[in-house]
Formats: sequence, structure tokens, C-alpha cells
Amino acid sequence: MGQEQVQAASLQNTVGIATPILTINLNELSPPPPNFTSITNQFSTVNGQAGVIFSNTVIPAPSNGLFYITSLASFPNIGQEAVSNLNGFTSFSIKFVETQTEAAFSMVTDLTTATFTAKKGGTVVESFSTTTNLTQTNNFFGFTDVQTGFDEILIELNRINNNAIPSARIGAIQLGGGQPEPEEIPEPTFVFGLLAIALLGTKLPRKPLSTSEVKSYPLK
Repeated sequence: MGQEQVQAASLQNTVGIATPILTINLNELSPPPPNFTSITNQFSTVNGQAGVIFSNTVIPAPSNGLFYITSLASFPNIGQEAVSNLNGFTSFSIKFVETQTEAAFSMVTDLTTATFTAKKGGTVVESFSTTTNLTQTNNFFGFTDVQTGFDEILIELNRINNNAIPSARIGAIQLGGGQPEPEEIPEPTFVFGLLAIALLGTKLPRKPLSTSEVKSYPLK
């Protein structure tokens, strides 16, 4: 089991979240798309479950996602199929079709510093920064136990030597489940009715027993 570093609701470890409801390995498309295909909403439904949508802030729609690549190169926690920025942009998002309370994904990059921000409806929920590279094994990043929920993880990469854009490759994406339903609150009239019954029971006068109702029992 990998050691886990938890900072508030942030997560970085070697395995991701403890019990994912859905894991997207990016090999679910059949037939697989050609290399360098723009990936936007192709994984919005996976195995009948709500999945993810990829987007970036540079390339206009409809090709504004990440790019599908297959490679025999070996990276920790990254399969043969992956999505990549292809050194084209420093900011991109994984958006969740359903609001999540926890999610994580594996990623390798050229040596840089990455910032991960969980958002809900465009509002920042939680954020953290860490060093990322091509060889680290604790390369699952995400958020857990976010009770307010989140529907997006924004990834921002710092530029590297000579102002170059670092390459990034994303592998498995783990979804931990939707935001829990709020507890049902009883209707006020129902609560008041129960209180009235309880109070009535405590205030009812007790009728004294008549002598005919009192039974005597012989002592043994």
C-alpha cells in the first residue's frame, strides 16, 4: 500500500483513492482512435456510468481537449493508452459529468511544479501544488472527502527551461462516487404533532382508583 500524503482534502499517493466506483483506463474506446485524436467527451459515459470530459484553455472547440496517444514507453502507473497535452498548453481540466466527493488520476510530466484545483460550478473548492516528473511513483493526484463536492479538477503546469511547456501524460482516472444526498428533514407539522402528543400524555389527569377497584391479596 502506498504512503498517502493528505493535505486538507488533497491527495497524492501511489494508488489513488481507496475504493473507486469507476476507473477509466483510457482503453475503453472501441475501436481505439488514431494517435493524436482530440479527446473531449468520448469518455463522458464508460461502462454505463457517468465519466469525464477533457478540455483546455487554448485550442477552440470542437478540438479543445487533450490528445489520445498510445506508446510502448513505460511510465509509473500509466498504461499504453493515455491522453497528453503534447507540449501544447499548460492549463487543462478533467470535468466530471456528475459531482464527486473524491477523485484521482495518474499523471507524469517533464520536471515541473503542478497546481491542482478542485472546482464546483467554477468556484474553487480546494487547491494544492507539488513537484511532478516522469519517474515518481506517487503520481496519483486528486481530492478526497470533499463534502461540498466538486465537478472539475484544473491542472496548471509551470513552464520549464527556456520557457518551454512541459509535456504531460494522464493515465488512469478514478471516480469515487457522487455527492451524498442530504438527510431528509421531517416536516414541521409532523414534528409539532409528535410534541403535542407527548405533552398531552404528560398532562392528562389521573383518575383515582375507587375502593371497588382496589384488590387485596393475602400475604403468604
